[in-house]
Amino acid sequence: MAAFVTITPAAVEQLRTALAASDDPELGLRAAARRTAEGEVEYGMGLDEPRERDEQIEVEAGIKLLVSAASRDLIAGTEIDYVEVAPGEFRFVFFRAASGSGDKSTTAPTSPPHGSERGG
Repeated sequence: MAAFVTITPAAVEQLRTALAASDDPELGLRAAARRTAEGEVEYGMGLDEPRERDEQIEVEAGIKLLVSAASRDLIAGTEIDYVEVAPGEFRFVFFRAASGSGDKSTTAPTSPPHGSERGG
């Protein structure tokens, strides 16, 4: 059975650093996705506290993925990587190879901020 989400070693290292820097042991990695009017998928992520209806998935030791029902199908099968997109500029990147379209989207240029996906 394939993993719900794959997180590369480079992304795991950055996420562990961000989680260790927070003082909240309840934080997890919130991953969200939505389909635009043009049919493309936009991805986002950030450190957040679990919500009542979240699906919580341990994707790596110490890294808990938080996904809402609205994002679940779009997040499933993605890979999260941390790459240098330009000299000295690093970003988290979502990649969905299984879609056949090679959809890619970037998020914050540094470690995911605490609470960037709060609300709703």
